Amino acid sequence: MTGVNTLYAGLLQNEEFKNLNFDKLDAALAGGMATQTETIRKWKEVTGKNLYEGYGLTETSPVLTL
Repeated sequence: MTGVNTLYAGLLQNEEFKNLNFDKLDAALAGGMATQTETIRKWKEVTGKNLYEGYGLTETSPVLTL
């Protein structure tokens, strides 16, 4: 799964999202903007999975550093 901080933070505010089964979620990658520490912490709390932040200029394919 890929997204930006705004998407992940929005999902975490949705009560129905918190009740989903995340067993098949392999990876969550964030980019495009800085990911807030609170979003990363809460993502791990709700899903049990890490939220990885990638860095790279728009023209890099797809992430320079993870």
